[in-house]
Amino acid sequence: MSGFVSETAVDAFDVRVQTDTELPVCRLMLPEVFATGTPFSLIAVSAAPKRYLGVAVIQDVSSKRGRAWRLRLHVVPPYRRRGVGRRLLDAVVA
Repeated sequence: MSGFVSETAVDAFDVRVQTDTELPVCRLMLPEVFATGTPFSLIAVSAAPKRYLGVAVIQDVSSKRGRAWRLRLHVVPPYRRRGVGRRLLDAVVA
């Protein structure tokens, strides 16, 4: 099937801090993370049409033993293996 373009193809997308209106989307992707509050999260959004592709959430899990962070990453299944997770991870590290 050469030349076949999937409906889930993603040419351009942005990775940015989620807005307050996008918080429900992040909650749907990683509900267990948002059960105890609102952690810092980055979201991957395609340009046109607007689609939410994935989310990366960073939680402070420090204790008296030391400082620690937990990263949770979720990419919507149809958009996996297209660089979305890599871009989210790169944005977390930057």
